[in-house]
Amino acid sequence: MVTQQVLHEVRVDFSTTINEQNWKTWLAKLFVNFSQSRCNVIAIAFWALWFNRSSIYHEGAGKNAHGVISFIKAYITEIDRLENATSTMHFSVDKKWEPPVGDVLKLNFDASFQQDTNRSVSGVIVRNAEGLITAACTHLNEYIMDSTMAVARAYLQSITFAEDLGFRKIIVESDSLIVIKKMRTPVDDKSCISAPVKEVKARIRSFESINFSFVPRCANNAAHVLAEERQSHASSMYWVEAAPTSVERAAERDRWWLNSND
Repeated sequence: MVTQQVLHEVRVDFSTTINEQNWKTWLAKLFVNFSQSRCNVIAIAFWALWFNRSSIYHEGAGKNAHGVISFIKAYITEIDRLENATSTMHFSVDKKWEPPVGDVLKLNFDASFQQDTNRSVSGVIVRNAEGLITAACTHLNEYIMDSTMAVARAYLQSITFAEDLGFRKIIVESDSLIVIKKMRTPVDDKSCISAPVKEVKARIRSFESINFSFVPRCANNAAHVLAEERQSHASSMYWVEAAPTSVERAAERDRWWLNSND
């Protein structure tokens, strides 16, 4: 059984006699008695098992025990590497959105995720060198397993949006360090977001120039507002030289900050 093999690999003593009534108690004791690092491994293992079962249910295909174990180890390694990278990065809490230069357009994107429905909304806003909104869009996504997948899907949809509108020179910004780093690395991605990562990389050749940048949340606020504001809507939306009122206000605050520093 895949579950038993995986839990054995991460050194979790799991008995098939545990019933639904005391399962939560058993799990709570695990997290009380183990160290933080061990709890992290266990949490990732359960998440990987759940994701694998969901893939089998929705797509009819999943990994065997060896594949799930390899995925867990790779994910842990990736998190450790990102934590080390983040510890060396310092951003001012006052950092604001900055406009692109010349005829380059800047795309900011974000995603809101609803765990209870496995839905996400991608928000993409495009602005020019004057900080004016060129275009914006939202996409409703179904069967999203976690927030990382939600952001990765938003990344792909932002690139597709720019491609469909014929933009040639773009900068793409997000406050998701994990996704940005995966887009920058030349190594084949083998994580749960490998599919959107590969598709984004395949579309890069459509642009004359494209750069990926990580920014703190305060510099990505307009996209965040767009994704959150459209969470209650049941369809994808598009705007040209406009956006919902709350997003236009957020973009205007970014422009006000730029003008105040001229």
